[in-house]
Amino acid sequence: DYFFGLDPTPYRILLGISTVGIPASGGEESIRCDVHPVEWQGSGMNSPEVEELLARTAAYSAVRTAMAAAGAAALIAAVSADASARSLRGLGVPFEVVAALNVESSRACREGSQWLATAFGGRLKLVKCLRHRPLRAYRSYFFNRTCNPQWYKDREKYFIVPRSFDMLSLPGQVENGIMKRLCYRQIDKRERERRIPFQWVVFVRSELDFFADHPPLAPMAAVGGIWIPDSEDYGGLNDRWAVMERRHAYAYLARLDSLMDCSAIPWLEKEFHVSNVANAAHTASDIANPSFGYMEGNEWFNQLNPERVLLLHLEALGLWPDRVHRFTSVAALRCSRKQTLDATVCAVRSMFERKLTNAVVESGWRNPAEWSDARGAARLLRGGSFAWKVNLANVTLPLLPACRMASDSCKVPQVGVEATLTGPTYSFFRCCGRGGFRMNLVQTRSVVGPRCWKIEADTFIGVTTCPTMDLYTRFTTAVPVRWSDRG
Repeated sequence: DYFFGLDPTPYRILLGISTVGIPASGGEESIRCDVHPVEWQGSGMNSPEVEELLARTAAYSAVRTAMAAAGAAALIAAVSADASARSLRGLGVPFEVVAALNVESSRACREGSQWLATAFGGRLKLVKCLRHRPLRAYRSYFFNRTCNPQWYKDREKYFIVPRSFDMLSLPGQVENGIMKRLCYRQIDKRERERRIPFQWVVFVRSELDFFADHPPLAPMAAVGGIWIPDSEDYGGLNDRWAVMERRHAYAYLARLDSLMDCSAIPWLEKEFHVSNVANAAHTASDIANPSFGYMEGNEWFNQLNPERVLLLHLEALGLWPDRVHRFTSVAALRCSRKQTLDATVCAVRSMFERKLTNAVVESGWRNPAEWSDARGAARLLRGGSFAWKVNLANVTLPLLPACRMASDSCKVPQVGVEATLTGPTYSFFRCCGRGGFRMNLVQTRSVVGPRCWKIEADTFIGVTTCPTMDLYTRFTTAVPVRWSDRG
C-alpha cells in the first residue's frame, strides 16, 4: 500500500490508492486499485494537467483481466456456473466476464445468460448468443469462405476422428473455431467500450466444472506466455481452458482465421508428407515439425483433432514450446442434462445420483481420467497443506506405471509412435517435460491422509500420480494404500 500526493498551485490533489502489483512481460504491472475520492482546492479544476492525472488514475483502477467463456447454453448448469464464479476468486485479481453461447433457441439464450448473470453478477459484461446449426451448414460456411476449398476437400478425411459417442470432423472444428473467435471479438468489443485494454485473458469452456479455486494469476504473470492444463492433450494441447497474455489471445482464440485465409496450409501440409514413417529417415526439417508428418499411413489413429491443430498452430507462430506453459488441472467437463442419460458420453456419475420414478438426477462428468485427475489435485489444495509453485517444465508429475515410449519419443511430440503419448494422461508433456514452465503443487505442511491419487480408466489401467517427485519416491517405497486415494 502506498499514498501519493500532488500539490501544483493553485490547486491541490490527493489520491489514496491501494494496489496489488502483478509483474507482467516488459516490466509492466497489472494493478488493482481502490481510488478514493479526489479532493481539490482553489481554481484550475479543468486544467489539462488535472484531466490527464484523472485519466491515468482511471486507467490504473481499471480491471486488467478478462474471463471468456464459450460453449453450448444447454451445457451450462447453474451449479457449474456458480462453481466457476467461486473458483475464479483464486486468480487473486479483479476480472470481467464475456461469454459466447451456442443456443438452440432464443429461450435457451435467455436461460444461459441468466445462469451466468446469477453466478457472476456485475462482473458479467457481454453475452453473445449464436444459433446452433447442423454440421453441414458449418461445412458449407467453411468451403464457401476459405481461399483454397479444394485443398481442404482433398484432405478432409484427416480431420475425422472417431470417438466412443460421436465423430469429430472438419465442420465440428469450424464450429469450435467460430465460438472461440466470437469470444475474442467479445473481448475486443469490451476493450473498446472501456477504452482500456486487458492485460490477461482466461478462456474456459462453459461446462468446465471446478473442484478447487482457479490457480493464481500472479505466478503465471511473472512468467508470461500461454498457460494450459497439463492433461487431456490427445496428441496436441488441451484446448478447454487457458490463461494467456492479452497479446496471445488472437493466436489462441482466432486460429480459425488461419484455416480460412490458408496461412495454415504450409504447416498442415507438413503433416502429410512423410510416407512409410516407421522406416523413414528423419531430416532436419522433419524434426522441426512437431509430428514428423505422422498423418500419412495412420489415417484412423491420430488425426487432426482440435488439440493437434492448436499445437501445430502455436508451433507455426513460434509460441510452442517455449511460450507455452502448463499447470495442474482442477476442473473437468460436466455432462449436460441430456448427456447424463448416456453412459457412453457421461462416463462418471455423481455419488448423489439416484433413480427416482425412472428419472436420473442431472449430474456427472464426461471423462473419468480428467475427472479423477482434477479431483485428486483439488482435494490436496482444499486440505490446505499444498500450494502452487512454478518450476521448470522438466519437473513433471510422476506416473506409476511409468511412461512407456520409444527411445527417441521425447525429441518432439510425435504421434503414431506410442499410444501412451497420445492419451489424456500419458501425454508428451507429462512423459517428456519439454516446454516452458510448469505450475504444480508443493507440500507446505504435514499431511494426514493420501498424498497421491488414482487416475481412473486411463488406457484401461489404473494410473497413480503424485504432486511431487519426493512424494512419488515415498509412495513407491511405502504401503500404497496409505498414500494413494483409491476413491
